[in-house]
Amino acid sequence: MIKNDLVNRVTEETGVPRVQASRAVETIIEAMRRSLAGGGRIELRGFGVFL
Repeated sequence: MIKNDLVNRVTEETGVPRVQASRAVETIIEAMRRSLAGGGRIELRGFGVFL
């Protein structure tokens, strides 16, 4: 799965326009990237932990 697949899924599941879905996915990815770059830890229950 690539970022475009995530955007498509958000669009299909929520009915929001593709532009908004893309912004949402990009915002989440950027927040995760910044947290990890700063030494943070991300835990998504039922999915995994990223260090």
